[in-house]
Amino acid sequence: MEYNNYPTVFMSGLGGWGEDQLQNKIMPYWGKGKNNVLKDLRGLGYECLFPSLGPLNSSWDRVCILWAWLFGGTVDFGKAHAEKYGISRYGRTYEHGALEDLGQPGPHQKANFIGHSMGGPLIKTLSELFVYGSEEERAVTPEDELSPLFKGGHGHLIHCLTTLSGTNNGTTLADFPTNYGLSFLTGIFAVLGAVIGDTFMSNVYYIDLPQYGITPEREDAHRLHLRNPLKFKDGIKKVCDPHSGAQNCFIEMTVHENLDVINPSLHPADQNIYYFAQRASAMQPAKGIHTKPKKGMFALTFIAGCVTGWYAPKALKDRGLENDPDWFKGDGFVNLKAQSAPTGQPSADAVPGQTDFQPGIWYNMPVEDKDHMSWMGYRERIQPYYDYFDNLMETFASLPDGEDR
Repeated sequence: MEYNNYPTVFMSGLGGWGEDQLQNKIMPYWGKGKNNVLKDLRGLGYECLFPSLGPLNSSWDRVCILWAWLFGGTVDFGKAHAEKYGISRYGRTYEHGALEDLGQPGPHQKANFIGHSMGGPLIKTLSELFVYGSEEERAVTPEDELSPLFKGGHGHLIHCLTTLSGTNNGTTLADFPTNYGLSFLTGIFAVLGAVIGDTFMSNVYYIDLPQYGITPEREDAHRLHLRNPLKFKDGIKKVCDPHSGAQNCFIEMTVHENLDVINPSLHPADQNIYYFAQRASAMQPAKGIHTKPKKGMFALTFIAGCVTGWYAPKALKDRGLENDPDWFKGDGFVNLKAQSAPTGQPSADAVPGQTDFQPGIWYNMPVEDKDHMSWMGYRERIQPYYDYFDNLMETFASLPDGEDR
């Protein structure tokens, strides 16, 4: 039985892009080569959207961009947030929203949101801000200046929230190089953004950091010269801050940041929203509780699996979790336990073939035989890959509105 055909918003992970970038025409994020699963789903009658939210932006910044992209208007990162992190409060202006009538009776009454990889923290932040808004922003912002996003009370706009190998509890791969190592990695991307930020290359792959003064808006990026990154050192320092898990997207994926800071601050799951943690593992047993990558995994996930299959960071040892085997299984990039429901949230383990789901509960879905890149179509045969997302859309459509349960 189908109750709805709500639109689904797909959101990329760290380093990802959106459908409006040339990069997606060259190499679709949701697909491989010339294959694009979103086009296939549209051909089946599903409304699918894929925004550009920035490859390096924090989850907070991405949700703020998403709100303006959905409804139109100017991106507002928040008065308190902008002052706290030394960034510009306002960003790009969208003349029209992609779903301006979201929340109105009819096919756009609600929407589904899917986040891959770093889409885990993104989904959590989306749920927080849509449902509860931000008390910190409400406390310092005049009513006539306050973004509706920070007012909260928008949980009714969400039908389902789904993570695909999301870093819902971080990933030990991010803890491995320490915060300073992660800041160095962030710096590499930020410097690249500064160098090519206003060239035509931004039309191919846009390192979206105008709020730091590092890149112009993409529409203004059309020059041919490379820039001196030293002119943008202040902005680069801010985005690379090793003490700012709320703004440094790499640190935002660490186990310690999620278990110590992010998850304990989450409000309870909304009782009218469905939550799904889609999980994957492509590792095989090694010595004791440890695992090793299987042959045939995508090259980068194979290399990463050599770390996640054995490494237990201090954040796990401090909690006595270093002997939990689910922290050593996974898809190469993200541990199985890390992909599961955020700590502190109500959860249940779904069984294969289950169709009866309740809102307000994070469901740990049956583990798929996939590596991290399989969600993007790599290491996957095309038809089963398309069928997987088709089935996912059917699941969303088969769920009555949470308020009607």
